[in-house]
Amino acid sequence: MFGSLKFSLFPLVIFIISVISMLSFNYFDFSFNQIQFGMHYLMMFFGLNVGVIGFVSRSSMKNLLGEKNLLMFSSRLLPLSKIHILSSFILKDFLFYFGFFIFPVILSNLFITDLISTVFLMVSYLLSFGLGLSFTFLVSVVYTRFNRYVFIPLSAVIIYFLHVSGVGLRQLNLGYMYYLNGSMEILGFNLAIILLFLVIGGFSYGFERSYSDLRKEELYPILSNKLSYLSSKNIIDIKRSSGGFGKIMISYLVLGAVFWFMVDVFPPAEIFLDAKLLAFSTFLGISSLSVYNWLNRYDKKSSYYILPLEKSDVLRSKIKSFYIIITPLLIFALLFGAIFFGGSLLEILHSILIAFSSATYILAITVLLTGLEPNTKLLDTTVLLKFFILSFIVLEPFLVGSLMFSGNVLIVSIVFVSLYLISGIASYRILVRRMR
Repeated sequence: MFGSLKFSLFPLVIFIISVISMLSFNYFDFSFNQIQFGMHYLMMFFGLNVGVIGFVSRSSMKNLLGEKNLLMFSSRLLPLSKIHILSSFILKDFLFYFGFFIFPVILSNLFITDLISTVFLMVSYLLSFGLGLSFTFLVSVVYTRFNRYVFIPLSAVIIYFLHVSGVGLRQLNLGYMYYLNGSMEILGFNLAIILLFLVIGGFSYGFERSYSDLRKEELYPILSNKLSYLSSKNIIDIKRSSGGFGKIMISYLVLGAVFWFMVDVFPPAEIFLDAKLLAFSTFLGISSLSVYNWLNRYDKKSSYYILPLEKSDVLRSKIKSFYIIITPLLIFALLFGAIFFGGSLLEILHSILIAFSSATYILAITVLLTGLEPNTKLLDTTVLLKFFILSFIVLEPFLVGSLMFSGNVLIVSIVFVSLYLISGIASYRILVRRMR
């Protein structure tokens, strides 16, 4: 895609970032157990986010992606069973994320502990990651396979039952429980749960094309009355894919759960306790990157070459579709955030502005660095480093301002207004230049 050297250096970037994080936590006198508490939950939440392969692979099996995924495209040509192809797909993703993301993080532990402990941590990390991946995979299958209007209330009942039973995320992360006592019973139980989730999800898979799928073209006349034909196509692409907009909502729920849990429980994140809503709004804005990734997942740039279109036309439609999708998501997420975290009217106003400002800035630098190929180009080491640096320049001041908000509100509001102007002007110049 962009050269083997840049691709192979990607884990090195993850390793360096992990080492800096580990040494920073250690420098600020967080105990080894406190650091590992956070790392195990980071692995579990990472697995939860990766588990949306249940949506992607199902779309591939229905041939919505066609030749874009050669492994899934083989279902048209070779006498391979559903389980065989699906297992290969999951194994491929597991090996990729282990090699490029998890293993560099595991190695960073060598800077704060010995080799034997690091090997033990590798097992517990993988248990946490595997549990998260298999659970979200099962959820994605159930969501797309069965009636979603039954799925949502059923999920609420299960969450309520766990809450009243006193079962929290600490008990649910069996990888962390294994780290605490090294029990072979917990190890075996964790492996059994992971296997059970994968087996149920695999055998529950359905690839048949339903009647409702065949009628999706009726959406176009409705959307085209309000949107351009390209923006209408973008919305229909996501709607037709497995899970529809539900997968985006699930991604937001997972990321929101990460923030909520880490701020309340993980010591290094407790600095945001006095400004939860403002920090949460920045986090939501950053998370909006996933929406732009989804918008560019179901087509590729070359598919537009045979049409009388400029690249700027396609990019403009993606940006419009981005705002059409994130606007209601951000508003609803901030509404629930205001209910759970609380906050004054001024704080709520700033949280709305921060969320949209950070989302716009993230979109702008992603467009600048990756164009219409964010899902591949962000794996380029050079692009990734530029992305981190450009993100840090603007988004870090938003987080720092959030910590200061409980002090002099007037001064902090002036700081925020300045950040809105800086990020807004930078975003506007980037997007306008790219859309010309």
